[in-house]
Amino acid sequence: MNEVRKVCIITDRYPTERYPANTFLDQLVCQFADQGVECTVVAPYSRINDIIKHNNYAPERKYKKITLKGNEIEIHCKSFFAPIGRKVAGVNFAKFYQHQFEKAVESTIKNETNHDFDAFYGHFIAPSGFAAVKMGKKYNKPSFIAYGEC
Repeated sequence: MNEVRKVCIITDRYPTERYPANTFLDQLVCQFADQGVECTVVAPYSRINDIIKHNNYAPERKYKKITLKGNEIEIHCKSFFAPIGRKVAGVNFAKFYQHQFEKAVESTIKNETNHDFDAFYGHFIAPSGFAAVKMGKKYNKPSFIAYGEC
């Protein structure tokens, strides 16, 4: 089996200084990077979802983070249009949200990265894990996901 040297981490939130959500994920990615793995984070987010939930996430579109050991992580945060990803007033928005999320992931990987990854990692099943599996199939690369706290 080939060694994984370049990984694409897919998530729906990556922490920023102003919005410290998913800090465990940040620690995990920093550890990957500090072990010599080239990490690219693709973290699309729904701006309308943030407005509905009264969040103020709005990260930079693309930025780099430097780990404490001096390793670089590239982060892409493309916004996409979709309301919340669950049922509201009898209307289930989850499939539409998932579809829009996957389109944003695919577009980001195709247009903003070199898309030469050894593997795709999805942080939790939905929406990120489903997108990681889809990208793994598309690029014929392994994909793996975090499932709950296991």
